[in-house]
Amino acid sequence: ADGELVILVVVLAISIITPFIAWLVRPAIPIVGSLYSLAQGMLIGYITIALAQEYKYISLFAMLLTLALVGGMLLVYAKRIIKVTARFRGVITAIFFGFIVSGIIYFLLSLIPAVRNSGLFTGISTAFGNPIVSVIIGIVYVILAALFMLVDFDTIERCVTNQVDEKYEWMAAWGLAYTILYIYFKILRILLTILGNRSSRN
Repeated sequence: ADGELVILVVVLAISIITPFIAWLVRPAIPIVGSLYSLAQGMLIGYITIALAQEYKYISLFAMLLTLALVGGMLLVYAKRIIKVTARFRGVITAIFFGFIVSGIIYFLLSLIPAVRNSGLFTGISTAFGNPIVSVIIGIVYVILAALFMLVDFDTIERCVTNQVDEKYEWMAAWGLAYTILYIYFKILRILLTILGNRSSRN
């Protein structure tokens, strides 16, 4: 049990740290990107086993929904239903990373007792803890990530068309992998919130 806990902590640490290294040190993406994907694969396996008893097929359902969304957005991109312009890319990228940064800031603030115990922070935490609000916010994140996937597809197409250096191909591939894994975990969390809320009512 202690060994599993140590492995889980290491996997979580790699999952948190490697994206920052990837964005700050782009040449390191082949290494940190592979480590991130490996860590996420192990994390998905651990979560699947942990949820198997109470929620037998929830991980599989989340994976199928994720794959369906990826396929749908790939079709949208291929048919040019939504065109990835420079403005679209800039807006979606700014909003997506703005949400991620705000989530990190919220987490860091929650570690400060004075802030955590304040009335405003308590009210925000209570609102976010509401299952309905949590599901709505989760859906918004999934939609935004799905739109960001179009940016990933466009980046990959540009890399292939322009025959860019291999390191840029790694960046594009890692970006898409990160987005897909992000969507998977968001969908899984939404499903857990819905099923958990139903269980508590019963």
